[in-house]
Amino acid sequence: MTPDFTIKAGDPRTINGTYNAGLTDITGWVFTMSAKSAATPNAAVLWTKTAIIDDASAGTLHFTLDTTDTDQPEDLYYYDIKVVDDSAVKRHTTRSVFEIKGTITP
Repeated sequence: MTPDFTIKAGDPRTINGTYNAGLTDITGWVFTMSAKSAATPNAAVLWTKTAIIDDASAGTLHFTLDTTDTDQPEDLYYYDIKVVDDSAVKRHTTRSVFEIKGTITP
């Protein structure tokens, strides 16, 4: 599996996104991103984050991962992004993989 992005263990990270190439107004929508270990896919979800909408009319948003979210063993992790639109319709927009890399020094 080729990861979509790589994070250094323990580093904060902002993940930017645009829904539907900016063609959809996402006013009132809620986006959540969840992650869990790819090595043990039946394990519990490690974290779930709610997106900040940057510009609803342009469909732009971001997720903020803090140091405790990324302070995980070096490995691949599954993530998915779910959206609930302003009519309460739920859908999955993304399911893929990211990587956490360890550091040489603590």
